[in-house]
Amino acid sequence: MATGSPTSYTASQLPPGLIFNSTAAAICGTPTAAGSYAVTITATNSTGAGTAIVTITIAPFSFSHIVNFSARAHSGAGSDTLIVGFAVSGDGKNLMVRGIGPSLALFNISNFLHAPILTLYNNNGSIEATDSGWEVSSSGQNDGVLIAATAASVGAFPLPANSLDSALLVTVDNGVHTSGLLTTNGASGVGLIEIYDTGGNPHACLTNVSARVNVTNGDGILIAGFVIGGNAPKTVLVRGVGPTLSEFGVTGVLPDPQIVVFSGTTPLASNSNWESGASTPTQISAASALVGAFQLPTGSKDAALLITLPPGTYTVLVNSLSNNIGVALVEVYDVSQGSQ
Repeated sequence: MATGSPTSYTASQLPPGLIFNSTAAAICGTPTAAGSYAVTITATNSTGAGTAIVTITIAPFSFSHIVNFSARAHSGAGSDTLIVGFAVSGDGKNLMVRGIGPSLALFNISNFLHAPILTLYNNNGSIEATDSGWEVSSSGQNDGVLIAATAASVGAFPLPANSLDSALLVTVDNGVHTSGLLTTNGASGVGLIEIYDTGGNPHACLTNVSARVNVTNGDGILIAGFVIGGNAPKTVLVRGVGPTLSEFGVTGVLPDPQIVVFSGTTPLASNSNWESGASTPTQISAASALVGAFQLPTGSKDAALLITLPPGTYTVLVNSLSNNIGVALVEVYDVSQGSQ
């Protein structure tokens, strides 16, 4: 504390993001960079000035969130349609949603969807947006340049000019949203739905992402990917639901789903029975309740696991333990977001 009845103060070499309010004689603002800073404080009165060095330490801000989700599977009519759902916490979240078919040929997939239609619904089942050609929106507006620039900014592979892939740039609010991938002529094939967090409200984020499809063998295996962004580990609940879908009126469910989480080509964890594994049934049930997921019944052969992952790119493979086919749902929940 300064003595001698100072009449004014100054402060210099403040951490980035902080300013000195001379009227209030206070340091204000939000620091934007971690580190230790030697700040010079000067007090002045009618007889002169005195200085002191104060060290201000800004600790790193830890954060992480899901910034991308994708699902690739065989998509067709009815229950064979590839359906991706996601939940957003907070309003004003900017997303890029893409429905890829023809461009999968670039990755040596031949039986792709030739003319995918991507439709986004809100939690009331109303259509929020739709697209059937990535460069021109359903309203006739040419968004090709903006979509290409957005794809480049988030690290998405570029779509060829005039391809029949689909893409949407949308701003969504808090709640549950669903996207379905269809074709103009009802034909089936391998499709890919991608969701990218492209900014907007920094306090809004993806808290749950899921994909439902009829799982078969070969190209019909459900492959989901997600990316954790930030600088801190993230705990996620990953579930592969088959038998329990019958409780929601779904027929032809996959009777024995197995999930495997990969980092690159390295398997990190797997499960084929949610009641046995690294996480106890109590832990899985508690995590499900925390994030608002429906509970898995005792004795069901659904799969689930809790896993803490550093920021990075991950893949979830969903198939059958005994080479069965049927409808399955893969879900990834942000458990730590659910606890906030």
